[in-house]
Amino acid sequence: MDGGKFVNGRKQQIFIDLGGCIRAAHVHAANTHDSRGALGLLPHRPWWAARLQTVLTDAAYRGRFADHLRGLGLQHQVASHPPSAALCPSPNAGS
Repeated sequence: MDGGKFVNGRKQQIFIDLGGCIRAAHVHAANTHDSRGALGLLPHRPWWAARLQTVLTDAAYRGRFADHLRGLGLQHQVASHPPSAALCPSPNAGS
């Protein structure tokens, strides 16, 4: 089994708020693309999402899931990576 997977052939999708509370979870076949599998997380706009405006994901969720979120009246934003430490000059560079 590879990183983070506990059951072969399955993927776990979780939806958390900024405080780290799990708001939804969905398990699906590992051969299903993330963007399609995540549709089970928010089949409709739940009661706890009344104030939800923007959903932040990685680039794998740009397709169907992003379209689905827009259909629910939510904004989709792809998370950007922080600047890599490898790109920053070392404090000892040039010494």
